[in-house]
Amino acid sequence: MVSPFQIIKYRSVAELRAEIRRGYLGVLWWIIEPVLYMSVFFVLFAAGLRKGGIDAVPFFLTGLVPWKWFATSVGKSGNILTSNANILKQVKLPIYIFPSVTIFINTFKFLIVFSILLLFLAFSTDLSCAFWWTLPMILLVQLLIISALVFWVAAVVPIIPDLQYVVPNMLMLLFFLSGIFFDISAMNEPVRTLLMLNPMATLVAAYRAVLVNGTSPNFLQLAILFVVAVGLLFTASIFLSRYSHNYPKIIR
Repeated sequence: MVSPFQIIKYRSVAELRAEIRRGYLGVLWWIIEPVLYMSVFFVLFAAGLRKGGIDAVPFFLTGLVPWKWFATSVGKSGNILTSNANILKQVKLPIYIFPSVTIFINTFKFLIVFSILLLFLAFSTDLSCAFWWTLPMILLVQLLIISALVFWVAAVVPIIPDLQYVVPNMLMLLFFLSGIFFDISAMNEPVRTLLMLNPMATLVAAYRAVLVNGTSPNFLQLAILFVVAVGLLFTASIFLSRYSHNYPKIIR
């Protein structure tokens, strides 16, 4: 009997292969697309607005690369169940399989780009690598945050379809409040405290502490975020499981 985890693996691999076959450049698009994405913002903020010039490249990239992983995963989660409506109506499968496939695919592609970023930082700068051993911890916390939000968005949007228009706008708001183009630590205390309620702001600050400043991340903030993420993921899993029998009826 095929386990749910095997189904997630098979569907993820199948979708990745299908994505490769859809373009002439195949796997290269997984690198080219985020590079083009980051280049636009670098030209706008670093070159166009003269926010640090070439010295700002590590600062920008350590914010944009993790954000791209977050935004791509959460942004595509609203229509996960809708796009698989035919399968849901014909085959009884654990509902968490579908958001899990999205998370797996986007995480796989992110790790390729993130590895390239680490190579770029290691060979093109003199930044300290002393605390790179903490990166798996930061990556795990972000993965949990992404998983929790993907599960919740995938679970709620079919029930309240209008939310599919809210999610992109909320992501845009979080994008500009995550400190990707400015240093939150340099802001006044009340503003800094408010901005750090955004989980991506905490994660971007952690990546920069390790990759740009060569210092340790704030372990207390990461621990709090870990607990929150686990709680959100647990409740989202329960919600999906409890209402799984309703989705084939309400999804059009």
